[in-house]
Amino acid sequence: MRSLALALLLAPLLARAAEFAPVFTDRAVLQRDQPIVVWGTGRDGETVTLELCSAVTPTTSSTTTANAIAIATATATATVVAGRWTATLPAQPATEGATLRLHSAAAPARELTDLAIGEVWLALGQSNMEWRLNQCGDFAAAALAAPADPALRLLKLPHRAHPGDAWPAFAWQSAAPATAGALPAVPYYFAARLRRELGVPVGIVVCTYGGTPIEAWMSRAALAAAGLGAALAEHDRKLAQWPDEAAYEAAWREAQS
Repeated sequence: MRSLALALLLAPLLARAAEFAPVFTDRAVLQRDQPIVVWGTGRDGETVTLELCSAVTPTTSSTTTANAIAIATATATATVVAGRWTATLPAQPATEGATLRLHSAAAPARELTDLAIGEVWLALGQSNMEWRLNQCGDFAAAALAAPADPALRLLKLPHRAHPGDAWPAFAWQSAAPATAGALPAVPYYFAARLRRELGVPVGIVVCTYGGTPIEAWMSRAALAAAGLGAALAEHDRKLAQWPDEAAYEAAWREAQS
């Protein structure tokens, strides 16, 4: 009975304990040679500490963690404000086999393993950008048969109808014959070329949504600068008909019935 009472008492605290944002998972790629910004959620006022342990030997196409000759530890701290924290680690050279730990007083340390530091690029767009290798017929035969490359990694963000929707489970994955078919083709070929030319780990964050217009990927400032202020105002006028997502969903269902 005491154990149950203690669990019920601690549950709200642990539920709000500091966490990494969903894009930071095992096998993630962080940008090399620039300050590394990491963010997440937690309890207001909580102090979090990041600890990055990584091999300092510059990576080549044949380098593995076994070649590392030293370990560098970088740290950064942040305070949770409005449920969110952001911390910036100092720039690091390209490497593989890094570990990132998140420490807070409210819960045991969170740890991400098998991280790489290298080139990080975004691949954004609609259906052409999410077209998979296994949809490319004979054109992708060589890519589908290519040996595994642990340093070529992609993160495919799942679809969400609204920004507030919960994220389905997703994670970074490395290119390998068993998983290559499901990888988006354009980002894969782009990453493979960077791997050949730069010889460092490459990570592509893929965010696509079929049928979306280019305006959906532009900021309000960019739309206004492009002379689309009137269209933006009309968009806002239409959205004002629905005060929240529930009202919009109800209108959508009615239109589809």
